Amino acid sequence: MTVDGSGPSWTGPSDFYLGVRGTGSLTIKNGGLADVSSASISAYSTSTGGL
Repeated sequence: MTVDGSGPSWTGPSDFYLGVRGTGSLTIKNGGLADVSSASISAYSTSTGGL
């Protein structure tokens, strides 16, 4: 997922999981905003996540 630009924002669930059981990525650029309470990124040795 990509959040791009000074206006765009994304509000996720209270617990956000990225690449926990596979591959996932979140790109925030050019003033974008992502808002979550807590996050788990690549929780397992076989998973890949990037922020």
